[in-house]
Amino acid sequence: MLAGLAALATLVSCAPPPDARTRALEMQNEAYGMAREGRVEEAIARYTEAIGLAPEVALLYHGRGVAYRDSGDYGAAIADFGRALELDPGRAITYLERGRAHYAMEDFGAAEADLQRAVDASGSDPDIVYPAQKLLDSIRSGDAALDAAGE
Repeated sequence: MLAGLAALATLVSCAPPPDARTRALEMQNEAYGMAREGRVEEAIARYTEAIGLAPEVALLYHGRGVAYRDSGDYGAAIADFGRALELDPGRAITYLERGRAHYAMEDFGAAEADLQRAVDASGSDPDIVYPAQKLLDSIRSGDAALDAAGE
C-alpha cells in the first residue's frame, strides 16, 4: 500500500503544469467572479493577464469588454468586443454587448447595426432577442435620441 501511495505521489509531482490556454480560462473564471463582486478594475487586470497567456481566445476579450463597459470605459469595451468578434464572428451575445456599449455612447447608428446583427445571429434566443429588440425599438422610434438630448 505504501508503495502504491509513493507511486501516486511521484505521478502527481511529475504531472505537467496546466497549459497556457487552460490557465487563461481558469483566470477568466476568476475575473468573472471579481466582476460580479463589483471588483471591476481587478477583473480587468485579471482578464488582461489571461489574454497575455491565450490571445486567441475570444471569450477573454468578451469578458474584459463587459468589465470595461461596466467601468464606463465604452471605447475600450468596443475595442475588446471588436477583437472578440474578429476571433469568433458568430457570437450573438458579443454583438449585443457591443451594441449596448455603442448605445451608451449615444452612437445609435453603430448600436443599431450591432443590435440587429445580434438578433440575426441569435437563433431566436430570447436572452439576446428581447434586450436587443428593446434597444432597437428605442433607437428606431427616436426615443433614444430624445433621451440623449434631454427631451
